[in-house]
Amino acid sequence: QLTALLNSDGVLMSILGSDKEPLGANAQRVSFWQGSLPDDGSYFIQLRPVRGLNRSDYRLELTLNSAPSPSPTVSPTPPPGP
Repeated sequence: QLTALLNSDGVLMSILGSDKEPLGANAQRVSFWQGSLPDDGSYFIQLRPVRGLNRSDYRLELTLNSAPSPSPTVSPTPPPGP
């Protein structure tokens, strides 16, 4: 799971998949995004200034957590036969 936080008054980010398309409607021109990344390739975080600004200061914080490991399931053992 990726959490992306962009602190800025003049920059927005888009989270893009390997096809360079946004990873959903809430992944385009935002300052905060949290979600799971598909397992099929590379990903891009695109930063762009707000329209009308040529430049702006920003701080980008990224946290990537690995998926939880699957828990083993216990299968009952049949009793020994005669």
